[in-house]
Amino acid sequence: VTFDDTHSGLGNVCFREAVVGGQTHSFFQGPFDAQIWRRIIEQFYGVVLERRDVVIFRREHSRVLVNADNVRSLTQRVFGEERVREVSFWQEVPFAKQLETMSKAAVLISTHGSNSNHAIYMPAGGVVIEIVGVKADYLLAQRISLSSGVFHFRHTVDNSELLHGTPLL
Repeated sequence: VTFDDTHSGLGNVCFREAVVGGQTHSFFQGPFDAQIWRRIIEQFYGVVLERRDVVIFRREHSRVLVNADNVRSLTQRVFGEERVREVSFWQEVPFAKQLETMSKAAVLISTHGSNSNHAIYMPAGGVVIEIVGVKADYLLAQRISLSSGVFHFRHTVDNSELLHGTPLL
């Protein structure tokens, strides 16, 4: 995929693969590709990437963080109440709003799921903390974060008593 990039002055920008059908597969070959991508995003959407906020992604139907209030409270005590953003990005949230939130994220705390793919819009050097259940052994989010120049930590929780026959939590 080649972009004619007139916004950041980089000329033609090539990526080996691209976002197709809502999935990210080897989008970046490494952090350098991610830096080019972020420059294009900054120029095109007029956002400024700065590591500032802690974003807690809150799910409401599946893979719910049962102690989300405690996580938010602790995060506010550590980082300051004004720096903590609790979000729930679904299709009704415009992309520009999602981008604005993630472009200011220093840390993303999330249960396992596609929401952690928002790491590609975080400033380089940010941190994703992914909370996974015992049956969630899917490493795509980690690969996306790391190739984006974002650190990725997985915390596995023994949620076996909460599964009730579901294949993934």
